[in-house]
Amino acid sequence: MEIPTLITIASIGLIANISMLIILKESTHKNINVKGAFLHVLSDTLSSIAIIISGIIIYFTGIVIIDPILAIIISGLIIRSSILLLKDTVHILLEGVPKGIDLNILYDAIKSIDGVSDVHDLHVWCITTDLLALSAHVIVKDQMVSESTSIIDRIRRQMLKFGISHVTIQIEAEDRIKDIDKLDKDER
Repeated sequence: MEIPTLITIASIGLIANISMLIILKESTHKNINVKGAFLHVLSDTLSSIAIIISGIIIYFTGIVIIDPILAIIISGLIIRSSILLLKDTVHILLEGVPKGIDLNILYDAIKSIDGVSDVHDLHVWCITTDLLALSAHVIVKDQMVSESTSIIDRIRRQMLKFGISHVTIQIEAEDRIKDIDKLDKDER
């Protein structure tokens, strides 16, 4: 293929890729699938830039070694971004605590709700990159079920402030916890 034709085709591809980058950029932090698509288009964009640069250098100087050099550089960037994406994906699959979530702050927020004595077995994870889940055992004073329902509703509203919309709460009575602790000691 002639160098001017190569540069022209790469330039058309570059324009298309830049357009896609602009479209995808806004959603990359919300969804890991969009982030993967963004990185794919970004690698195509960098490849187009490398083709244009190497084409111009080869056309004017005849130095052809620039093509594999730029290919190696672009490959390194693609590998690096792929590893970072893989790291984020594995973190989600292993149900790690999402970035930006501090379990101590959540613990304090739940414990500050009227009627809550203590919290344990607090877990937060991503179902998807934009859907966070929480489960916790909440200890309350002995009370009616309707009061427990009210506490759960207040906990759900409080967790929405942290971007956590999928909340599962197990209510436990203070007196029952003492019984469970006694059973645990007896079984040992």
